[in-house]
Order: sequence, then structure tokens, then C-alpha cells
Amino acid sequence: MPSVLKVNEVQNTQNLTAMAIDSSGRVFQPQRPFIQVIHNENYTYGSGNIVGVGGRFTVKESRGITQSNGVFTLPIAGLYSLEFSLISTTTGSGIYWQKNSTDQWRIAYMSDADSSWSQSGCRILTECSANDTISFKTEASMVLYGNSGTATVGSINILFLG
Repeated sequence: MPSVLKVNEVQNTQNLTAMAIDSSGRVFQPQRPFIQVIHNENYTYGSGNIVGVGGRFTVKESRGITQSNGVFTLPIAGLYSLEFSLISTTTGSGIYWQKNSTDQWRIAYMSDADSSWSQSGCRILTECSANDTISFKTEASMVLYGNSGTATVGSINILFLG
């Protein structure tokens, strides 16, 4: 017979809520690290530039993950979900994701030849250590669309999974 643990909330010894369960059975984890940023302006990045350098991100929401000039620092070790979305008019260039400034693999490649805006995106699951950094680097010079309002699709989301 399985054991049943009946609680509405789990706290640490300093009374900080780590997990809560509402009356419908939904689980909330108010301390789970994440960040959501949008690319807030059209910008032409040079070859090998970090996307977001020069403050070209608006942080929409964040808990525990910090960002400086397009470099994201992760607060704790574990499994992370990285999501990247962009629109570009550039052809023949791509985006590499980096961990600790080392290229991991190319996650986007813009190949449309008609020079209209093209969208690309990806989701990555990766194990990270505390204080690892994540960044996204251009393969060659490229234009990325950005907008500080609701029209943008250039975004990066990072979520700690566990």
C-alpha cells in the first residue's frame, strides 16, 4: 500500500514556501528560478556578437536568473529549459547557443532568399552547474527584429526544471 502525504504547503526551516498545492491539486513552486526577456529593438549584430549585448533586452519577468549584456547566469545546478525565438531578414547566418562562452551547437539558421522576415526558434534541455552562463552568439552579421511592445517575437526564456 503506497504512503500518502497530505499537505497544502512545503516550507524550509526559515518558513519560505518551496511548494504549495491548491484545492484543485495544482502545484505552485514560487522559488523556481526563471527569466523571460524580449529583444527590444531592431539591431544589426556583427559576426560573433552575443545577442542582447548593449542592453537590447527588456526583462519581462525574472526570479533568480540574472542577465547582463545577453549573458545569463544560472543560480543553482540542475536541468534547465532554454527557449529562443527570433525574426531576421538576414540570410546565410545562424545562432549558436553557448554554455560558459563555449559554442554548443547551432540552433538557428536563416536561409530564405527573398529577404522578407523569417522566424526561427528552438528549445534546449541542458544540465548546468551553479553559476554557469548561457548566451546566444551570431554566426555572421545579422539583423534581428525587436520591439519593446507586444509585437515582438524575439525572446529568450530560461526555466529551472529541477
